[in-house]
Amino acid sequence: MTASRELQDKIEAAFGYRGDVTVDHVGGATTEGFLSNRDHDKRILDLFLESGEMVRLSYSDVTDIRLTGKDHFVPFEKSES
Repeated sequence: MTASRELQDKIEAAFGYRGDVTVDHVGGATTEGFLSNRDHDKRILDLFLESGEMVRLSYSDVTDIRLTGKDHFVPFEKSES
């Protein structure tokens, strides 16, 4: 079974996001963390959890991925002094 194009697009968006994501699993469980790696050929993604633990998930176990944490990239603004 191959990951749907929609899921692969969501994974790419999450990979470029600089905040935490929430992954919904088959069976209803969820995992929150920072998406640090993905491999479409191997159909895996790696999440760093808040605890510092790294979790590897198979695309076949993922039903959805959502951008739920704050995007930590904030461009520097010039001060008006």
